[in-house]
Amino acid sequence: MQKKMVDHICMVCEQNKQEGIYIYQAFICKECERKVLQTEPEEEAYAHFVKKLRKIRISSVFS
Repeated sequence: MQKKMVDHICMVCEQNKQEGIYIYQAFICKECERKVLQTEPEEEAYAHFVKKLRKIRISSVFS
């Protein structure tokens, strides 16, 4: 039996991807996760990642 691959929309690059991680309700693709982890605070891209990642909100409703 084959596994069905599901696409998710990455909150950083806003593209459909199959592999990545969830932080609360937000999906981050594998490529963006790697870029975020390798970016130094002095780099220009760092501010872009911070802006995107600020959109992650902790849900106050837990099930």
